[in-house]
Order: sequence, then structure tokens, then C-alpha cells
Amino acid sequence: MMKLNILNTGRLLLLFIVLAFSGQQAKANISGVYGINGISSGNKCADSSSWYLWVFISDRFTLMSSCSLTSNNYVPKTGSYRVETIIRDLATTKLIEDKSTSTFTVDATKTLAQQSINAYGGDTESFTGSAVDGFIICDYLVDDAGHKYTASGGSGCNDGNVTPLPPTPQCQTHPALLTTAMISVSI
Repeated sequence: MMKLNILNTGRLLLLFIVLAFSGQQAKANISGVYGINGISSGNKCADSSSWYLWVFISDRFTLMSSCSLTSNNYVPKTGSYRVETIIRDLATTKLIEDKSTSTFTVDATKTLAQQSINAYGGDTESFTGSAVDGFIICDYLVDDAGHKYTASGGSGCNDGNVTPLPPTPQCQTHPALLTTAMISVSI
């Protein structure tokens, strides 16, 4: 009887552990995104959720590609994208640096947080900031047509026509399905 209770307790414990971990989904992201490594300020990345960061210090920086982004939103269509990192003067919004990662494929049926993507930031270079007040670091997801997307509606950089990523998957029309439907209707 004692042996049976120990076995049942062990099984219940195993069931509890399996149930506890089965409901958790790993948070994935886009890694290899550019950020800065300042002499005085250290490593700085745009916030992984809002995709921008204000740095209130004037400093000499080196670009690094060890930052990450994530979002619970979707891209408008499956295809090739890149992450563009823009660094501007905090006071004047003058462009200081504009660097993009290599392209990568994003699946429009999954949120960015459900995908593990390496953006391959690549080489780094030094640049000197002349801003007294600091810098703004902004990241954008850019498609092949040059459309820029942000994780949310706001952006600290004000870089023109920027669209928030959609919160739900977008309906996509597949050309083969459209042709089949048109043939069926015309018969």
C-alpha cells in the first residue's frame, strides 16, 4: 500500500510539472539588431518591445549587433524584411546614423514573438555624436518595398510614413487560389 501511494504521488508530481510547463510558450525575437556601445554610457539597445530608446548623454559610440526586438503583432504579409536602426540627435532630430541588417524571412501567420529570427547585423563602425542632450535610437521593420513598420503606433524618431504592425494576421490572397476561383465562376 505504501509503495502504491509513493507511485501515485510521483505520477501526480510528474503530471503537475508537465501541465505547468505545457502552457508556457517560449518568447522568441529578432536577434542581431544594431545598438550602440558608448564609452560612458555602455551598451544601449532600443527597447525590445517599443523599439526605441532615448539616451540622455553625449558620447562616442561604436555600433554593435547584439540587440533584440520582439512584438506580439504580425507582419502584413509573409516575405523578406530587414531591421533599420536610426540614431538621431535628441534635441535637433538630426540624423547621426542609419544602418540596416541583412534581410530575413518573416511568416505572416505567426506573431514576431512566435518566431526566432537572426537578422545578422554584421560589421560595426564608430561614429561621434555631437549632441549635447543625447540620442534617440529607433528600430523599424522594413519590407522589400521600403515600407517601415513599428511595434506600436508611436515612434521616438518621427521618420516619415511609419505604420504600426497589425495586431491580427492579415488576409492574404494567393494568386493560384484567385485564378481557380475565377475559372470556377466563369464556367
